[in-house]
Amino acid sequence: MNNPEFAQLCSRAWSLPVLAHLAESGHGRVSPTAHALGAGRRIIGETFLHLAQLGLLERAPGHGHPLRPEFVLSSRGSSVAAWAQEFLVRMSTSDWAAMRRAWALPVLRLVSEPQTFGSLRGQLDPVTDRALSLCLTRLT
Repeated sequence: MNNPEFAQLCSRAWSLPVLAHLAESGHGRVSPTAHALGAGRRIIGETFLHLAQLGLLERAPGHGHPLRPEFVLSSRGSSVAAWAQEFLVRMSTSDWAAMRRAWALPVLRLVSEPQTFGSLRGQLDPVTDRALSLCLTRLT
């Protein structure tokens, strides 16, 4: 997964937990997933739609009510979900609270060696100066 794809995936705080949860069952709906993760239905619903736009989830054919659809992992989503599950198992709860913030994971992925602010911003194309600055401040 290249940097722009990774940045898009992590642009939603609940993307990795949702993918990890779906890796266990292979399918899911918004409300039960929100309950299992202890999050709000609205934010999990938006995350499901975001992951579907990225091609990691798709609606289960013939399952679910039109207002309460069931989603399944796509073939590409299965491999990303397996990675997300392994990643979250290694993270402690307090670490994940910090990592879940906007841009934290994409920035950490890129700062293995010293870089300038402009170089980082160029590699994280849709990030704003303010968002990147706040992220770097929080991570120090």
